[in-house]
Amino acid sequence: MKNKKRNWMKQLLCIFLMVILIFPENTNIIQAASKFPLSSKNIQLSKENTVFTGKKQKPKVIVKYKNRVLKQGKDYALKYKGDFSKVGKHELTIVGTGAYRGTIHKFYTINPKSVEIQSITPSKKNAELSVSWKKSAIPNTYYQLSYSSNSKMKNAKILTVKNRTKVSISKLKFNTVYYTKVRTYIITNGKKYYSIWSHIKSRRTRKKVIIAPPSVPTNTPAPTVTPVPTNTPAPTATPIPTNTPAPTATPIPTNTPAPTATPIPTNTPTPTATPVPTNTPTPTATPTPKPVFKFIEGSESMSVNAGRFFTIQTSIPAKEMTISNTDAIQLYKKYSSDFYSFYASEPGNVTITFKDRYDQTIQANVQVTQKMEEKGKGDVTITSTGTDSTLPLPEIERISYGSYGIAVYFSNSFEITDPYEGCEVQISKEKDFATKYHIKEDHTNNYLADDDRYRYGYTYITFNEKKGTTYYIRTRTYKIQNNKKITGPWTAIQQVDISSGQKLSRKPKYSYELYYLDKNVSDLYTGYNRIVYIKTDNPDPDTISISSDNGSPYSGASNWRDFNDDITFLLKSDESSRLQKVEGGYVTGWEFSKSGTSKLEIRESSLDGYTVAGTATVHVQDSNTAKSNWMKDIISKVTTEEMTPFEKMDAICQYLRMKFNYLLNDGKQILDLAAAPNEPYWTTYHWDSMLSPAALCDFAKLIGGFDDIHNCYYDAENWSYMHPNARLTIGNETRYFSACPLTETGYVAKVNKIDFSHTENFAKITLS
Repeated sequence: MKNKKRNWMKQLLCIFLMVILIFPENTNIIQAASKFPLSSKNIQLSKENTVFTGKKQKPKVIVKYKNRVLKQGKDYALKYKGDFSKVGKHELTIVGTGAYRGTIHKFYTINPKSVEIQSITPSKKNAELSVSWKKSAIPNTYYQLSYSSNSKMKNAKILTVKNRTKVSISKLKFNTVYYTKVRTYIITNGKKYYSIWSHIKSRRTRKKVIIAPPSVPTNTPAPTVTPVPTNTPAPTATPIPTNTPAPTATPIPTNTPAPTATPIPTNTPTPTATPVPTNTPTPTATPTPKPVFKFIEGSESMSVNAGRFFTIQTSIPAKEMTISNTDAIQLYKKYSSDFYSFYASEPGNVTITFKDRYDQTIQANVQVTQKMEEKGKGDVTITSTGTDSTLPLPEIERISYGSYGIAVYFSNSFEITDPYEGCEVQISKEKDFATKYHIKEDHTNNYLADDDRYRYGYTYITFNEKKGTTYYIRTRTYKIQNNKKITGPWTAIQQVDISSGQKLSRKPKYSYELYYLDKNVSDLYTGYNRIVYIKTDNPDPDTISISSDNGSPYSGASNWRDFNDDITFLLKSDESSRLQKVEGGYVTGWEFSKSGTSKLEIRESSLDGYTVAGTATVHVQDSNTAKSNWMKDIISKVTTEEMTPFEKMDAICQYLRMKFNYLLNDGKQILDLAAAPNEPYWTTYHWDSMLSPAALCDFAKLIGGFDDIHNCYYDAENWSYMHPNARLTIGNETRYFSACPLTETGYVAKVNKIDFSHTENFAKITLS
């Protein structure tokens, strides 16, 4: 019986094995008895790094076993831990189910959202830049601002602030372009999580203003002569005493002899008057010493790199100044007789001698060295030179001039990828460059800007240009190898004609029309830019200028060009260019420093002078007066005498919140539209959380009655929600006031570019 059973089992096993052999695909019948292990390398997340949105973010999970994609809920389950909407590192767990086993942990990171720089404003007094950016939506955000004078952000410095969207960068160099970018970071569980850097924005610091002292210093005052003492007054004579009165005679007693009468005293002799002293002899006046003739700026021994400017200031004005080697150093500008600026053009040893009106002399021994910048190594001293005819010629886009000298504009070829490191520029009044009037600049750190619209380079050749003169310019590229400067061939010589500045009676060659791009805002205010369109068929912007009897109407171009999102610019040029090419003409920014009526002339220039192409009259209002009148009008509308100062501020805030919108924005950055500007705020009714508390503080000053008026934007605790407030105090009572709009009403879904062919959409400026 046992044998039969054993034989039966053997037969069953054989049949089962035959099935497996015949149908190998059914081996999973056996494998189902043991679960398949999950492997981390076969699990993928749709994203391991993402950006904060404020919403929960759960990446998609793809789980594979061999080549089979497993199904969630059947083959595995997902378990989440924590708040998947916050910045930080997040964990999710994949647990095998059904035929699969194992627990796998996967991680991904939510990083802060980046912010963009909104504005860069140079200080009007110092070499400082004020940089602002859009606020992050995440509380307790840190911001890092990186800045450098190098376009590639070499040797950049970083400033870190918390819950602030504006930083002032100090201790910068005057008249220097600085490049900036910003990023955010959040600290979660002791670890920092960074956003990506913003786009790089650039801005030039203000020029250094040199206030010349009086041409002749006040002599060192001579010591005051010791005053001659007045005569010692004679003492008053001792008064002569009156006679002592004789005593009344005692009655003579009978038979008593009469006493002798008391004698009358003689007068006390008058004392002799104290003799009057003779005058103290007047000391001989000390001769006025010669003031010390010395260097205030500069020194007896100096070292200057070729291609650089330097200044020397003496303690008193110099009567004479001489340069021993004008090939190496030229006088750039004499600001006053005690302040000079020089340009070091070529290597050499130079003695600069100064003589004052006392015939005292001082000397500055200047060594001009040839130093250049080698990529990645900093400054190197050039020991030799050579040539390489294969180096490319620089591509010069255009050349312009102004009171500063001549500017050379390079095109897109001047890039880091080019096989050269800089350009050498030469200028002369003679075509053969044989004269001593010869400036050579070696440029390794040319200005490069890179954003969505522009990529260009330029360099200045600064000198005292003469009106009505023709200059010649040539350029070449160079590179540095093993402390050796290798130069390429010179470009063709280009001619620059400087207008004589004389008014001519002839008619202009081209036609001109002027328009404001913001049709609905007609007023000009001091200190605020107004964008103007010049419609013309003149192809050369350097021959067009606008003169004003109210100072120059031009503003620094970067105040308006970089931040007008509705203008399409057609010409690549430097930030200080006055006119920017657009369809049908040019645009520029007007900014006036003085109020009143101003007469403008459109001038068309040539070498022999200029022709007036048209005149216009504009009216400029004083900003402070206009703002004050606007505030006073609101106060009279919404307040009464019976109100307390706090009640008046409540009424003003309620009025402003209904009237104002936030600055125009597209959700990413503040927009500056030439056709719909943000400022001045009392005409556009656009402001933000920085302008609003400042205006409320001004209202409070006009109302009066407050013991303390404080703008919370700059130093408020819990800055994220307290910064839009003005803090006002009367006695022991303090209240906070805000006039920001209740919603983001300044949002612009789409920026419509200005169509310059339709001038009917602009406000025309009448020309005569």
